[in-house]
Amino acid sequence: MKKIFKYKIPGLGFGVAFLATGFFIKITSELREKEFDLIDGQILEWVKSFRLPVFNQWAIEITSLGSGSVLFLVAGVGVLIAISFKNYLAVLYLILVTTGAGVMTILLKNLFERDRPNISSFLIDANGYSYPSGHSLGAAAVYFSVAIICVAHIKNVKARLALFISAGLLVGLVGLSRVYLGVHYFTDVLSGILLGIAWAFLLAASIKIIEEKAGQKN
Repeated sequence: MKKIFKYKIPGLGFGVAFLATGFFIKITSELREKEFDLIDGQILEWVKSFRLPVFNQWAIEITSLGSGSVLFLVAGVGVLIAISFKNYLAVLYLILVTTGAGVMTILLKNLFERDRPNISSFLIDANGYSYPSGHSLGAAAVYFSVAIICVAHIKNVKARLALFISAGLLVGLVGLSRVYLGVHYFTDVLSGILLGIAWAFLLAASIKIIEEKAGQKN
């Protein structure tokens, strides 16, 4: 793949992944000791206080951008585009990012077994465990991976920065919608985003190393 990761040395990718994973571990450790139970509840009630019918519909639309079907569609379109450009490492990257995020969500939810907020707070149906938020994890992994691929083809620094900011805003809105809809606590969402970012950057940096080694052999 040509320039899946913009920088010649993938240290930045590993650095981002390391920091994000470290914050996730810290949050998880505090959560298991019930350190966030009170503030999680307070944040949930505070966000719920902003509920209005018009906001409810918008939140439902936004949260769908983190659903498995939409994320697989986004990744699938990206795969088709990459295939058309014969960019097969990008194809591999998107497949691994998407499937890995899904597997990670299932494994971690069943490992931590955190119950969701009280069902009385739900504005939509939600099943399974709460931690981490699968919508947030998947959205962060997929949308940031798309941004990572795209910036390799954008020369303007401001445009690259704008792309990453846009991806961050989109992921943040998906996470906020999960809290607003009452199906996740704030720490569920934050941890999901951190893990999604870590996975996207770790995989990008790893593939960049493979790309560089393959280039040295040619």
